[in-house]
This record gives sequence, C-alpha cells and structure tokens, in this order.
Amino acid sequence: MRNPLQVAVVGVTGYTGLELARILLRHPALQPPVFYVRETNGANCLAELFPQFRGWGEAPLRPLSVDAITSSNAGTAFLATPHEVSAELAPALLQAGLRVVDLSGAFRSRAAETFTSWYKLPAPHAAWLSEAVYGIPELYSSEIAKARLVANPGCYATSVILALRPLTQKNLLAPGAGVVCDCKSGASGAGKDPRRDLHFVEVDENFKAYGLFTHRHTPEILEHTGLGESQLIFSTHLLPLSRGILSTIYVTLAESQTAADI
Repeated sequence: MRNPLQVAVVGVTGYTGLELARILLRHPALQPPVFYVRETNGANCLAELFPQFRGWGEAPLRPLSVDAITSSNAGTAFLATPHEVSAELAPALLQAGLRVVDLSGAFRSRAAETFTSWYKLPAPHAAWLSEAVYGIPELYSSEIAKARLVANPGCYATSVILALRPLTQKNLLAPGAGVVCDCKSGASGAGKDPRRDLHFVEVDENFKAYGLFTHRHTPEILEHTGLGESQLIFSTHLLPLSRGILSTIYVTLAESQTAADI
C-alpha cells in the first residue's frame, strides 16, 4: 500500500531541493521524507551532507534509482531535478502508482511543441502533459488536490500570473494593449552550476537584463493569463542578491478604475 504521507524526494543538492527539504522536514503531517541523490559521497543522512540540518533534519539519504523509490511505500515523489531528468523519471514513478510533484519545467506546458521550442529539449513525456496540473494553489487548488502530476510553476511566472490573472479574468485590460512585466530576481534562481556570468565579481554591484525575448517562463505567463504573445513585454533582470523577486507590471485599463476596485 502506498502512503501519500510518505514522501520520496529526488534531488536535494541544488538550491531548490535544499529549500524543499526545509519545507518538508517541518511539515507537521508528513512522515520523515527519504532523499534520493545520484552521489551520496558516503553520507547516510541529509545532515551529513548539509550540516545546517543537524539536530532536526536527520532524514535518510539513499542512492537514486527508480526501483528503490517504487519498491518503497512512498506515495508521493517530489522531483527537484533538471528538466530532462524529470521528463525521464516522472512517467516511471507515475506508472508505479506514485503521485508526482515536479519542480522543473518539464510538465508546465500543455503542448509538447511548446516545451521543445522554449527549452530546446525533446519532450518524451507528451502523453502526460494533458494530465499535469499547474501548481498555483491560488488558482487551481481543487485540481491540485486530485492531481496525479503537479507541475510546480516557474518563479517569475508565479509573480506575474498572480498579479495579472484577476485583471484578465474581469476583462479590465484594454484589448490588445501591451503589458510590461519588469521583473528582477536574485542570483540563486539561476541554479548552482558554476557560470562566468554568475561569479561574484560579475554580479556584485551590478544590475543587468538577461533572457530578453527568450525567457522560458514566457509560455507559462501567456497560457495562464490569456494574454496574446504580441501583448507581453517580459524583461528579466539579475540583482546582486541571493534570492527574492520583485515584479513591477504596467497595464492599460479598458476603463478608468479606482485603486480599491483594482
């Protein structure tokens, strides 16, 4: 019998996985999660890999394999893995009867062509795209509660969708008018892999735009706000901070409104 409160976590060595571990280890309803990684480096528990968990995060650490997860009684799996890894692992875990919450972008798009176009990766998971639920609880809580596969939303996309969706639902925006999403983020959103443009001397006391017209969160914003591609002006900037996002969004209203109405 699979226990939905027994959680398997794949990937904990990145910034996203580490934050996920903090949340799950403090969750009052869950049993202690088991963490699966490609390389344990001789560690048997999470606290041996990350000393900040000592005394409260002594969760088991296991070598990653699909068989190890599916042979456990875990009912839920969280994937804090790269897009291509999630695309490979999620179908196997779903077929074994687990519920999956994927933190990558592998299942965020309804169409396989959209994923392939924006992520420049094959989409072997096309059959699951129509079943995946986009994981913004403010919008889709009832669907998430019943979903077998939850696609965790992108960070920028979340900040933009939550601001714009109420306005588009009420038809408050001027038809066809441009919408400017001026977004700024800390550096941890780029991940842990070393890159020259993320070196301290490149980021410190600096502020720059990046990913203009090519940012992978663009299709999420379009799909969940209903905006047309020609309306959206989505510019992302890197701040010399560890984490956090500020999105300032400029719209043209169809009719004048009071601030209270908005």
